Amino acid sequence: MSLTAKQLEARRTYIGSSDAKIIYQSDVYAWEDLIAQKRDGKPIEFDKAARMRIDAGNYMENFVIDKFSEAAKVTVNGRGVEFDNDYFHSTTDAMASSGNVIEAKTHWGYMTMDELGDLYAPQCQHHMLVTKTKFCWMPVFFGLRARLEWRQIKRDDEWIAQYKIQAGKFYDWLINDNKPDDMEFMLPPIWSDMYVTNVKHMNLDEDTLSQLNIKAQTIIEAKKAQDEASLSKSDFKDLLPEKCKQMDYDMGGNWEGHTIRVTRSKSNTLTLKHIAPKEAKDD
Repeated sequence: MSLTAKQLEARRTYIGSSDAKIIYQSDVYAWEDLIAQKRDGKPIEFDKAARMRIDAGNYMENFVIDKFSEAAKVTVNGRGVEFDNDYFHSTTDAMASSGNVIEAKTHWGYMTMDELGDLYAPQCQHHMLVTKTKFCWMPVFFGLRARLEWRQIKRDDEWIAQYKIQAGKFYDWLINDNKPDDMEFMLPPIWSDMYVTNVKHMNLDEDTLSQLNIKAQTIIEAKKAQDEASLSKSDFKDLLPEKCKQMDYDMGGNWEGHTIRVTRSKSNTLTLKHIAPKEAKDD
């Protein structure tokens, strides 16, 4: 959502949801740049390609919200609603009837839904801090495949508590010009019920662990073989003459009767196939 002139002016004295990612990453130089932007009171300049993506996202916003509301059966009560909590501010894309924020996105790249959840979780946590809610809806329209997905971004109270401390340091620098002496490292927010673990924490018996070790080695060896096979395929494809549509390599020794065949399609795609002796007779 593009900010109005009034919102840009107000941005000088508050911390908005779009600031959350920079604040949490604790980079003093990024903080300094953000403070300069806020004090200047001017919109951020983007190159033509980035500006096009942002404008397209803004244009798509209501469409994404409408499609999400229809698919997820979530009633939308308001759009562009603004909230304040001390010097924290949220300009929301929309509000659900439950009182939870809807943060709509349009993605033109190749990131997965969960990767986007990680990317925008700080922004959603900021919304939940300001609105005092337990979760935030994040629907995403994927432009490359024209599909809609959404996630419920859960509130991480521990992260929010640490974020408030970091934001306090940022705000003191912004308003009182007190540059912080220290920048506390923050872990990413935990936004879903999914968690990370390690097999060694599962208290498995020694026989099971031994079997897993053997299977892990098999996986590693299979990956090596797959990489070597890819290189070998390239060697055969490189031998195919420019205007040749099919080339066979008849194997000898213990592999007598087996053939490796390289074919060229009309679209100039090269395909490699192993033909067993029985298949060769039927060919």
